Amino acid sequence: MAENELAKLIEARRRIADRMMPEPSASSKNTFYKMRLRVRFGNKLNTEAPVIKLKYKGRRVLLRPRQQGLTLGSDEWVIFSATRFPSLEAAAKFGHDLQRSLSVICALRGLPVDVGGDNKPTGMWSDEIKEDMFRKTGVWLRDDVHGLDVYPAFVTSQTVSLGATLIAKFMIEPYVDAINQSTKQISRLSEASSLSCELLNASTMSNHPVAAATLSLAAVELLAVNEKRSPEQKEWIKKIRDSLEADNSINEADKVVLRKAVAGMFNTGISDRVKKMLARLGMADRDDDWDRIYKLRSALFHGVRRLSQSEIISLGSEAPTLSRQIVRRYLEDQVGELPQ
Repeated sequence: MAENELAKLIEARRRIADRMMPEPSASSKNTFYKMRLRVRFGNKLNTEAPVIKLKYKGRRVLLRPRQQGLTLGSDEWVIFSATRFPSLEAAAKFGHDLQRSLSVICALRGLPVDVGGDNKPTGMWSDEIKEDMFRKTGVWLRDDVHGLDVYPAFVTSQTVSLGATLIAKFMIEPYVDAINQSTKQISRLSEASSLSCELLNASTMSNHPVAAATLSLAAVELLAVNEKRSPEQKEWIKKIRDSLEADNSINEADKVVLRKAVAGMFNTGISDRVKKMLARLGMADRDDDWDRIYKLRSALFHGVRRLSQSEIISLGSEAPTLSRQIVRRYLEDQVGELPQ
């Protein structure tokens, strides 16, 4: 979530908070706010506890199942929550940092997760129902946001949702340890790095190997977009451009067409940009692996050839593995070594 998007989220939640607190006197220096982050893991937590107490950035965070009555090991969705923030901005910033850190660490470790980067409700109540319920009971019905939500702690609120079950299980504590170890580093990552990790997460959450391959390779391509030609290549292209302008044997109409062609030479294809990035990251020895996987993906994606089921399954495994290695190297090139 970019900074401007975080600002929009804060403003939207502030408007809701104002409706929950119509009387100015209801606000005071003792007003606190809560943070709620709903995520979906691709594997089950390896615990039957109804709640786990965690620490993030020195603050206590509770991890609960989305559905009351279920354990953390039996619910598909889980809720990270923290309270007693002095302002809506502080709650949102804390939740945003946790959401982003969770996304990055899970992407690098290959744990399927959907952190709800859009922070949009999957279930909503109409304003009329919310207002009526609030007037009659003092309870505010909150929309069931997939991702980050922040709201005042001084008003009783309730989220109604449905749950489901998963199959595989994992331990959450090592991931939280890694998040705490690297939160300062992750805060320095570029927006492109964060978006790339979201694509990696989407690939691991995908149920089909073709989708997993396509999304994971796109995560690498996103990082390579800004790779440019070398100074030597640019100088050679400039010489061609100068030669074109000096050539009086070519009429102006033809020069207009050729100028566009020469200008286009400054740009390189995405596959070439990836190779330049790999060389810059010290991963030139993976060029052949990238070429082979990328060509298979392209052949399948564009219908050039039909892959066998075993080839498709292999592609769905190899592409995310290689992409994760490249993304990790890219991120560590920015901020230093991250937890393994």
